[in-house]
Amino acid sequence: MTTTAAMNDAAAAYQRLRGHLAYLKLTAAAEALPALLDAARDEQLTALDALEKLMGIEAEATAARKLTARLHFAALPARGGSRTTTSPPSPALMRR
Repeated sequence: MTTTAAMNDAAAAYQRLRGHLAYLKLTAAAEALPALLDAARDEQLTALDALEKLMGIEAEATAARKLTARLHFAALPARGGSRTTTSPPSPALMRR
């Protein structure tokens, strides 16, 4: 196989991988893929090590999204202080 053919095969595999990550909605992994592939080449990581790093990035992003959603739906007060109302009580409540 010529060098050009090998580069074309690698580029096609990269595009397929990006397509799979997009279809599976693994956005953090898709965003990290180029830098991870460069690091894997530079550090001579095995395919298994590179895949473990890629899935770890996605797992961390998923955990962060779930935590954000849980905090949002927990109806906790916003950070930075408590919410207090300064309006006077309702007259209907004052008659009791």
